[in-house]
Amino acid sequence: MEFRGFLGADSSVKKAFVQGKLFALPMGYPAMTLGDSKVYGYLLSLSNPKILNELDVLEDYQPHRQTP
Repeated sequence: MEFRGFLGADSSVKKAFVQGKLFALPMGYPAMTLGDSKVYGYLLSLSNPKILNELDVLEDYQPHRQTP
């Protein structure tokens, strides 16, 4: 995956994994729980913390959203 254009030149991207169980939610995005499988992804180290705000907008993250 290419993250550099979005994250900035000083950010780093490394392949990584955690122990868990990955599954798809009905809303169309993934979720993870405790488990014994390896869940692969990327570890992003951001040079500019303001990028997190841009990712929140991209992912429609709303921390105070009421759950149905």
